[in-house]
Amino acid sequence: MELLVPVVFLIPLAFLGALLGVWIWALVDALQVPADIFYRSGAKVIWAVLIGVMGPIAAVVYLAVGRPDRATREWIAAQQAAGVDLRVYRVYDQGVARPQPPWPSQPTPPSPPPGWGPAPPPWPPGDPGRQGGAPPGYPPGPPHAPGS
Repeated sequence: MELLVPVVFLIPLAFLGALLGVWIWALVDALQVPADIFYRSGAKVIWAVLIGVMGPIAAVVYLAVGRPDRATREWIAAQQAAGVDLRVYRVYDQGVARPQPPWPSQPTPPSPPPGWGPAPPPWPPGDPGRQGGAPPGYPPGPPHAPGS
């Protein structure tokens, strides 16, 4: 019985400690984003006030909805490691047209030359549709041989 009393108090204390940790982590993370353009939604001031006032609930919402995605966070870290001043993007937070930063993305594959691409399926043998012409997008088939 003596051991049960401390455990009963330690479980809620551990839960409150975890909530406090998430709260502080989200607030620090929200304040370290260099400009509003990098958030998935919202702005730095909004997130800082919401997380500061509403605590862990707003922290969880920030982590789910507002925190920049992993690729953006990695790009920000790489730019800061290279010495790039990302505060230049703050100019666009003042209502000026917002250009998109050079997000890391997959290169778009070049389009195939005209006439290249997936070949249409072959005409089945003995198909009467060949005589009347091919449907759009299909090459015209050879005419039927007599007796086939």
